[in-house]
Amino acid sequence: PNQPISLTVGDPSLAPYQIALGTGRRVFGASRIHPTPGLIVNYSIYATQTRDRTAAAGTVGLIGMVRGSAITTDFNFNSDSQWNGKAVVRLDSSWRLIDPEGVRSYTIGDFASNALTWSNSVRLGGFQIASAFQQRPDIVTTPLPRFAGSAALPSTLDLYVDQQRIFSGEIPSGPFDIQSLPQVSGGKVRLVTTDLNGRQVEIVRDYYYVSSQLRPGLFEYSVEAGFPRRDFGFSSFNYDRNFSASGSVRYGLTSVTTIEGHVEGTADGLINGGVGIVQGLGGRGALTVSIAGSRYKGHAGARMAVKAEGRIGLLTFFAGTERSLDAYFDLARVAAVRDRQYRGMAGSDDPALAPAQAKTIDRAGLSIG
Repeated sequence: PNQPISLTVGDPSLAPYQIALGTGRRVFGASRIHPTPGLIVNYSIYATQTRDRTAAAGTVGLIGMVRGSAITTDFNFNSDSQWNGKAVVRLDSSWRLIDPEGVRSYTIGDFASNALTWSNSVRLGGFQIASAFQQRPDIVTTPLPRFAGSAALPSTLDLYVDQQRIFSGEIPSGPFDIQSLPQVSGGKVRLVTTDLNGRQVEIVRDYYYVSSQLRPGLFEYSVEAGFPRRDFGFSSFNYDRNFSASGSVRYGLTSVTTIEGHVEGTADGLINGGVGIVQGLGGRGALTVSIAGSRYKGHAGARMAVKAEGRIGLLTFFAGTERSLDAYFDLARVAAVRDRQYRGMAGSDDPALAPAQAKTIDRAGLSIG
């Protein structure tokens, strides 16, 4: 009965005290959404007065909401009939349904394909299925910063972001883990613990917010197929007969690594595919690297891109380069090739002579603040 037992347990063996900031937010119930029918009319009108005549031009957009879906159409008008003698030209018309529980959207009609930062978008007439996280503001898609530490005695914890205190609370002795830290643009994050004896311990961490990263386990996608639009803004119903399709995926592998993929194809022989990665750099920045290859009517090519961004002190910077090798084709360039053939332009029989994307693009920027 007098035998003592002494246990020495390190922090890795203890369950950390969880500090979840912002957990008071009400849970969103997607199943409780009740669609309401409605009609929205957006318009802009411009008038020009001269000695000879008065001309009016503008844009009109109609949005009808029926059973949780939206039917939209918009068009330009010009009393001077500037579009091949037509006073009214249709722009986009589509039917779109949002599934809030599945976080998914369905579109039939005219739309711009979803592209990654290293691929190009095209305007199609067809159908699209894509994730719709932008319709669910309650879902945070980017990884929220997490910081951990340890206190030898019960302490008071103060959290500072760039000298501004955003949290203060009591913690028990042992390891602690701060979860769901509010989104901050970047800079220094300080954790200050003050124990019962007044002793302070300070932990300083770098943090940089990367908008293109996904939180671990989150999956984004977009699949679209249809026929490329011709003469957008000048002709109401002019589509290429070349069936085209594309798909993009993004997946949050870890809190600092997001992987990406993209494929494209057309009925007349285009095959295009690429992969990319967005990698965080220890809270100081991020590096995005991608490579894509293509083959179209005997012409093969590749495209590589590298981009770095970050923050050091008060300096925020970015720099990137893109390189196209040989005859690189994607949906945008194939559409340009076929448009030249449609108009019977000189040299249109050789795809390699079609307008090409820039072979080299270099970008850099620096800001202070």
